[in-house]
Amino acid sequence: MNGRFHKQHDRISWMNQELRDLKMLYPSAIWATLKQKFPKRTRSSLRTKASHMGIRRPRYLHFAGLPKLARMGLADRAYLAGLVDGEGCITLRCDRVTYTPVLFVANTNVSVIKWAKRTTNIGYVRQHPRKGNRKQLWIWAVYRTGDVLALLRQLKPFLKVKERHVALLLKRRPPFSKTHAERIHSLNHRGRSPSPSVSS
Repeated sequence: MNGRFHKQHDRISWMNQELRDLKMLYPSAIWATLKQKFPKRTRSSLRTKASHMGIRRPRYLHFAGLPKLARMGLADRAYLAGLVDGEGCITLRCDRVTYTPVLFVANTNVSVIKWAKRTTNIGYVRQHPRKGNRKQLWIWAVYRTGDVLALLRQLKPFLKVKERHVALLLKRRPPFSKTHAERIHSLNHRGRSPSPSVSS
């Protein structure tokens, strides 16, 4: 019955105002906002119509509004902040039309990497291709924008090396621009003078 209901509403003709709203909101709004704006439209119908109209959106928005991050205790937050400071990388990568934050932590101790994944309940664990006689490197990677930013908010009081990275990312709401990506890039390169502060 529910599936039949959705199919019936998916066949309803689109009004001009709906099309204007979709064009304006779809590239940047989270699904909760779209659901509120289009109560009679399914997620599938919104995606299909947007695709036909040539409207695209950053990949992270398909998952925004679906929090997974576990709430950590002080000891876990402090330890994880140390890992991020010493073994981690915070950067912005180009995702279609905008830039999204990602976080990586690399270590040869797989139990530490799995601990980070298990404790936070976010991200992915993968092996890095082994080179020569080097030890096997393991990586914990967090790609979802909401997860990265929520995690950084929890770690912020304990971070030292990555403190400026986090301050820049939490200073404004996504999406981020190429200017922000260049700023983060400069912070990730030792010996380089950081570029001027980016306005929010």
